[in-house]
Amino acid sequence: MNEDPLMKNIKAVKENVKHEKDIVKEMSTILGHLKTVEDLEKSGYKINQEEKKLLNNTIKSLMSQLKIINDSTPELVKETSLVKKAPSKPAEKKLVSFKYNAPIMQKKEAVVTVKKSQKAKFIKELSLTDSTINKLKKKYSLMAIHRKEGKYKKPSAYAKISNKLFSETSRKLVKKGYFVDMNRELRKANLPFLSHSYISMSFFTALITFFVAFLVLIFLLFFTIPSFATPSESIIIRFLKFFWIPIVSPALMFFIMIYYPSAEKKAIERKVNQELPFVAIHMAAIAGSKIEPTNIFTIIVSGKEYPFTRREIKKVLNQINLYGYDLVSALRMSAGLTSSQKLSELFTGFATTITSG
Repeated sequence: MNEDPLMKNIKAVKENVKHEKDIVKEMSTILGHLKTVEDLEKSGYKINQEEKKLLNNTIKSLMSQLKIINDSTPELVKETSLVKKAPSKPAEKKLVSFKYNAPIMQKKEAVVTVKKSQKAKFIKELSLTDSTINKLKKKYSLMAIHRKEGKYKKPSAYAKISNKLFSETSRKLVKKGYFVDMNRELRKANLPFLSHSYISMSFFTALITFFVAFLVLIFLLFFTIPSFATPSESIIIRFLKFFWIPIVSPALMFFIMIYYPSAEKKAIERKVNQELPFVAIHMAAIAGSKIEPTNIFTIIVSGKEYPFTRREIKKVLNQINLYGYDLVSALRMSAGLTSSQKLSELFTGFATTITSG
């Protein structure tokens, strides 16, 4: 039994509207990914420009699909009208409906109605988007976790002021070969600063300490504290006793700041090594199900059982998802950025096993 043409047109309008809603929803998701990429780029992270271009092209292609579906709406509404003029001759069919696999609609098949003249263009746009949608979803699933956890934050006011005052000095010191291991130590300690920014913050902290120490010196010169000075002591004697405070305190604070990443790295290493046996057992169990190697790390990161190890494993996934490296290269690079020597050996062994088969 043939379907009533009126009901068929109403159904086509509903399908098109539903399709448009899904396209808009997908565009919103991809725009969110693009904003994440742009925020990372502004924060100093090196972004894969091809990836950024892919996101922009996908948005343009979805907009083109949306326009093609919109162009068919007036004709569909016109054909759905209950009152029609009697045609003097058979009307040429202007619209065409067809089925296709639609990843963005979470369906195996979707029906869309477009103008016959625009069908080829619509199919071309589909081929540009549908093949990349799933890749983008998979690629940015980890980034969504990072955003939810607040990993990517704007630079603090303290860091901004430090860079304004001491950025040039810090860069010059780094270029001259000072603090050569600082960047690596910061990565291992999971501190979200570039080496020159952290050195600038160390200088700024030392400067603040100097002013505080100077105020302490003034206080000790003019006020009597039994433990440090007696009323009979002259200002000169007091000065000779306490003049070192504004000199030693800033220097000490600076060296504490410089040493802190190394101390933090050792603390993280100890905690990672405590979790590592359980992580290895968990990974072995997942690998036994023949799952794709990258997904093993994604599963570990998605859980919260190993809070310190998962932060180290995120470094592997960041190399893949943000910088575009393959798994083996990401593992080898991350082996040099993790605080734990044992986890570094695990990454290296994993890379060797994947390479050798």
